[in-house]
Amino acid sequence: MTLDLKGKILGRYISSNINLIRTSKKIKVKNYGEFKILKIKSKKNKFKYNGMPGGFRMLSFKNRLLKEPKKIVIDCIKGMISKNKTRKKVIKRIYFIG
Repeated sequence: MTLDLKGKILGRYISSNINLIRTSKKIKVKNYGEFKILKIKSKKNKFKYNGMPGGFRMLSFKNRLLKEPKKIVIDCIKGMISKNKTRKKVIKRIYFIG
């Protein structure tokens, strides 16, 4: 199965195809840097803390979109799949093209 994200709204496109994503053996994602974000709620900052003093980092949504659009797509798919042991298997089957 191939997902083409060019010009699509990310959350709506993935939620309409989530059953196909769950059941297919290999998921290929094309044009993963060219999707649209509709809601402002989804433009959250990502926080990281490594446990050391001064190890707190904040990544804004714009920087994440430029540096790591693959992780944004994976986070969106993770949020829509049920939280059980098959979740890791589905995430491992995702391949990015291009």
